[in-house]
Amino acid sequence: MDRFIDCHNHLHGFSFDDWELQSMCGMVGSVLSCGNPHVHREIWKRAPGPEDVRRLWESPLRMAEAAEAKHHIRAKCAVGVSSMTRVDEWERLIDALPGYLESQRVAALGEVGLDPGQYFGFSWDLEEQAKCLEAQARLAAELKKPLILHTPTYKNPKEFLGGVDTQGDISPEEFRLHYLKMDLEVIDAAGLDHSLLVIDHVDATIVDFVHEETGAWCATSLGSRLRPIPPAAVVEWVRRHGAGRMMLNSDPLPAAWHLRFGRTVSQQVADALQDRLSSPAPLETGLQLTLAGEGFTSDTPLAENQGLLSKALGFDSVTPQLLVEGSSFSFAPQGEGGAPQFALWGQGALSSFSGEEDDVSLDGDVTTLLVGADWSATRWQAGAALSHSWGNGSYDGEDDADGEISTSLTGLFPYGRYALTPRLGLWATAGYGWGQLSLKLDDGEEYKPDTTMAMVALGMDGLLLDGGSKGVSLNASADLPSMDGAASNGQQFAKEKTNI
Repeated sequence: MDRFIDCHNHLHGFSFDDWELQSMCGMVGSVLSCGNPHVHREIWKRAPGPEDVRRLWESPLRMAEAAEAKHHIRAKCAVGVSSMTRVDEWERLIDALPGYLESQRVAALGEVGLDPGQYFGFSWDLEEQAKCLEAQARLAAELKKPLILHTPTYKNPKEFLGGVDTQGDISPEEFRLHYLKMDLEVIDAAGLDHSLLVIDHVDATIVDFVHEETGAWCATSLGSRLRPIPPAAVVEWVRRHGAGRMMLNSDPLPAAWHLRFGRTVSQQVADALQDRLSSPAPLETGLQLTLAGEGFTSDTPLAENQGLLSKALGFDSVTPQLLVEGSSFSFAPQGEGGAPQFALWGQGALSSFSGEEDDVSLDGDVTTLLVGADWSATRWQAGAALSHSWGNGSYDGEDDADGEISTSLTGLFPYGRYALTPRLGLWATAGYGWGQLSLKLDDGEEYKPDTTMAMVALGMDGLLLDGGSKGVSLNASADLPSMDGAASNGQQFAKEKTNI
């Protein structure tokens, strides 16, 4: 199962809960962009100096090591002198950088690059920024380290921290390209090969230039409120330029869908197995059938079951939810005395979900059908269930970025229960699912990456305390489902895009 590596993020500014969420979505590698004072939740009344920036490098390096051990994400860092906040005595940091870049924990130098918009109301002369950038580009060239190049975003001075108007007469449409060309002059003069250059925050204003005029990697930041880029636009760029040099990070759409779909399937399977394991023993022998809420047994002639016949023949209307959730079967042959009892069973579940992730809203329906077989004795019950789930929904984002999304998933889930006492038992299940996600864009283009899911659930059920008619009765049950999903296939778009 292929996973994803987020090549540029600031997870050192997030909680461990966010790290856990990324791990559940399939992240196996992460590059933390360090050294940007504004992402460390600190307010600067003076320009940071060398000791301050080194602290901003070292704190994420320590956090990355701890997060790797806790969340099983291979965490690397990129260190550098950012130009988004002026740094005093930056030359001392250039002397210190080689020691950091030689570390196995450091994957790149960055993010660096000219930016006229300074956080915290500071100002930094562009010529001085260019000297700092050139010194770092020379280091990257000498040490053969990738350099992550920040390209600046046009910011409204009334909304930007500090209210500093640094945009000048450059239009928003020309802004990023204007400074990218200045960056490239400095980087080329430093002798850095473009194969080591990652141009980040690429948008519609520079994507063609990056592919046609440079040999650098093209990195697009998705899911950023500062740089809202609809996934459909990236699809068009890949279609136009190919995916050979395209890098994506922090895309909310597949992750949001997979999380909700996976959680829904996990809960449906866990609920169905918990119902099965809580069935009283011994099981009823023969065929037990329920269709759209109408029961049928092998002891009752079908001709006498008017409710079942009426719904089966279409005389009574049946909703899809009633048909799925109100239908089940079980069959247990007559067993020999003292031998474990064998049974076949099946049932369905139908659930809906909706949610919003950054600027993308989505909703969907999930249907799951399960068939299983198990053996039960006085104190134990064990078996396996085969499931098939369908999820269909839609997403809607900014700039008319909408479309349809669906997933089909087949899973196998062994399960079991052991009775601690006649009233109290422990149950558990673990399983694996495989299938395909379908992402259909509003222009009719469709992508179908593979998808997988893993689940573990356990619980306790039964009657802990029975007080009789005048006492207190307590029934306890708990389960801990977790899911893990990722998508990939031969389509380069799907493989690169799968932030799930």
